[in-house]
Amino acid sequence: MDVCLYEQMEEAIGIYSREARVLYLNPAAERMIGRPREEVLGQIFWELFPKSLDTPLQRAFHQVALTGQGQQFDSGYDDANGSHWFSHRIYASGDVIYAIAVDITDKRKAHETLKLNTLILESMAEGVGLVDDEGVFLYTNPAWERMLGYERGELTGTRLSQELLGHLRDQGRWAGELQYVRKDGTPLTTYARMTAMELRGRSHYICVQEDITERKRDEARRQQLAREVEAARAETESERRRLYQLFNEAPAGIALLRGPQHIYVLSNPINTELIHGEQVLGKSIRQVLLGAEEQGFIAVLDRVYSTGETFINKGGLAHFRQLDGTLKPEYLDLVVQPTRDASGQIDGTAVFIFKVTEQVLDRQRLEVLAEQLHHGEERLRTLVEASSVILWSTDAGGRSSVEDSASWRAYTGQTLEQWLSPWGWLEAVHPEDRDRAFRAWSDAFTHGSEYNIEFRLHRAGGDYRHVQSRAVLLRQSDGAPRSGSAPSPTSTSASRASSSSDSPSR
Repeated sequence: MDVCLYEQMEEAIGIYSREARVLYLNPAAERMIGRPREEVLGQIFWELFPKSLDTPLQRAFHQVALTGQGQQFDSGYDDANGSHWFSHRIYASGDVIYAIAVDITDKRKAHETLKLNTLILESMAEGVGLVDDEGVFLYTNPAWERMLGYERGELTGTRLSQELLGHLRDQGRWAGELQYVRKDGTPLTTYARMTAMELRGRSHYICVQEDITERKRDEARRQQLAREVEAARAETESERRRLYQLFNEAPAGIALLRGPQHIYVLSNPINTELIHGEQVLGKSIRQVLLGAEEQGFIAVLDRVYSTGETFINKGGLAHFRQLDGTLKPEYLDLVVQPTRDASGQIDGTAVFIFKVTEQVLDRQRLEVLAEQLHHGEERLRTLVEASSVILWSTDAGGRSSVEDSASWRAYTGQTLEQWLSPWGWLEAVHPEDRDRAFRAWSDAFTHGSEYNIEFRLHRAGGDYRHVQSRAVLLRQSDGAPRSGSAPSPTSTSASRASSSSDSPSR
């Protein structure tokens, strides 16, 4: 037994009898059990250390003592200083048993730490990869592989881009977005952080990245939504300006009133001028428009606000108080409509006022003139029918009569259809006189001269009578003959039976 050699070894070495009696301990073994060997030599180890009973150490020792077959195992022990791990090797040599123990606590802790770190890496949601100084991936965790759609270990041996590798070699770190194409061809965007580290004397790079594809999409959608909102806001503002301009330039008075008290929120210039108000916004209709209650305007606003039914009144008479205190009458076309908020609830009224005072007064004057004209026409018709004169009218071409002439049809016996047909009046002229009458008529229309001729006209009794016929061309203000659509006939002809001859002509 080379005891001197054992004395120098770092491993704890103990020599025991098959009954576990201590025969020798080297200094490392003394330090391990915490007692000098003089105190333990010759004693049974299990009696010295009862906590070792029924442990892997005792079971392995007994197995070697019984079978002579060596045992090797690791075991841990707890004491006041914490947990300790040892690697044991026990073998028999003749009647003695050798027990060698090596303290592997630090190695075990490192292993446990590595195991824990590996477990953390394997369970991380972020992708983690380790790249060597040549840019080759030595390790990628499951999250990294899931991001790219690869199976476990498929990415080991792939390479980092030369651009990124060069940056890492120069700067030692990099952070930013990376664009990938997954194994299935779909795009992937990640945010990556890469840092240099020293490992076994060589530069390595640890890479951590997270999938931000959805975040980028959400950001793009938010940006698009923000652009749409801004565009909608700009369009709304533009529409508001256009609407404001339309209200201000509209040829009508416009007012927007809010709430059941009918508070002014808008009054365009025509409306403000009509009510002779300056600062009307924020005031109620009762404060601004004196007499509105008495004239029934408040009742109209209340009814529209409560029922939602539009009120329309054309040509109504209203009185507006002037600056000098007098009341000025105005005829108005009035439209009052309900306005609604975003939820569809009535929140006010819109008032549209069109001044039609001049139109109403003009219409009243026309009605008076029409009545006077009607009475004048009745008087003239009575005089014509009571006289022996035959009065009739034609259109601008002199071809067709523009209205019935009872005196003509009574004298000639023509039907209404014959009389109103083109050149119907010429059919009643004696055939021998028609050409001459027609030429005289055409000359009068062509040159605008007076038509004055005698011809024989058919009488209802069957014979012809000599008549004196005269016509005057009626003109418009510019001198042109009046069209058929004019209210007055274009030409008027009067025929009277001649007193020079009462004999029939053929």
